[in-house]
This record gives sequence, structure tokens and C-alpha cells, in this order.
Amino acid sequence: MPNLPYVDRSTVAPEVGKALDGLPDLNLFRMVAHAESALVPWLRYGGTLLTGLALDPIERELAILRVASHMGSEYEWVQHAEITEAVGGSAEQVSAVQAGELDSDLFSDAQKAVLRFADDVVNRRTPAMDAFEPRKTVELLMLIGHYTAIAMLIEATGIEIDPPARLGR
Repeated sequence: MPNLPYVDRSTVAPEVGKALDGLPDLNLFRMVAHAESALVPWLRYGGTLLTGLALDPIERELAILRVASHMGSEYEWVQHAEITEAVGGSAEQVSAVQAGELDSDLFSDAQKAVLRFADDVVNRRTPAMDAFEPRKTVELLMLIGHYTAIAMLIEATGIEIDPPARLGR
């Protein structure tokens, strides 16, 4: 049971309902919809992080999985393990991230660097700023920050886990 009620799509303001139309009926979206004025910009921003970055999609998902692991966010893990495989990652890579086997030969050098960077951001907030070109560095920082905030929102509100929405397909 969540700590706050989910928004009922049938009772929301028209612009909120329109923003939710076409989206999977995820508890996360129904919780964030309480922030009516922030919902549309938040959805756009999240959509950009998932589809509009120069960052390699597998590297993106590995970074998100690392955040989910650090934050203990089972909700994010369930959603993004599926998305990782949908964008070309393997079940073995997902399992290796879950087990903390970040130096596994399952990962390319670039993927290992992304996983280490995510660890440094979450654990120490002082990643090596010269690990990547500036664009990739900033994209990773934005991605990691966004998914850390989502994990906090999920935990604070007690959002119940949804089955994978297959957003990355």
C-alpha cells in the first residue's frame, strides 16, 4: 500500500489526463501526476534521458541499473532490467550488475567505465570529470541524478512495483 494515493486518471485535470494518455499505467506516473504543473516537463525530461541522449543505450541502462542497485530501488530495477535487454544488453550483464561484478568480461571497457562513474557519483559525488568527453559526462550526471531522485520518490511514497512496461522496445 503506498503512503499516498495514486492519482485516478478519470478525476484529474484535462491536461494531466492528456499527459498520461498513451503512457503505460505505471504507479510511478500515477504518483508523479500529483505534481500537476511539473508532470509534463518531468515526462519530457525523462523521455529525453531515455531517447534523446548521445549516450549509448546499453551504457545508459547499465548506469540506471547501478543507481537502482545502490538505492535499493526494486521498482527501477524491475523496469530497467527489462529495458536493458530490450536495447541490446544481456541477461548476464544484468545479473552481473546485480551481483556487483562490474569488472566482468561481460562488459566492454566503455561499459565498465560507465559503471565505475555511476558508483563514484552515487557513493562519493566526486567522479573523475575527465573519464569521458564533456557531453557524455554531463549526460551521465543528469541521468544518474534523475534516477536517484526517482528512487527517493519511490521509497518515500511507497510506490508498489509494476510489471515491466517494456518502454525501451
